[in-house]
Amino acid sequence: MAMALLPQHISDRLKKAGAKAFHLRMADGVRGPRDPKYLALIAEIDATTAEARESLPHLYRKDTA
Repeated sequence: MAMALLPQHISDRLKKAGAKAFHLRMADGVRGPRDPKYLALIAEIDATTAEARESLPHLYRKDTA
């Protein structure tokens, strides 16, 4: 069975924001989750996930938010 793939632009956005958020979190430790840059990256991940969910609903289970 072939695995469904996210469009490249969505995948790239998720990878980029996720990597930046990870590095900020690791660098700032406890303060990291409250950093405005970190929160902006998490918002970007949420927005990108919502875009993927709308364009490819078959990839997401119905019972998840």
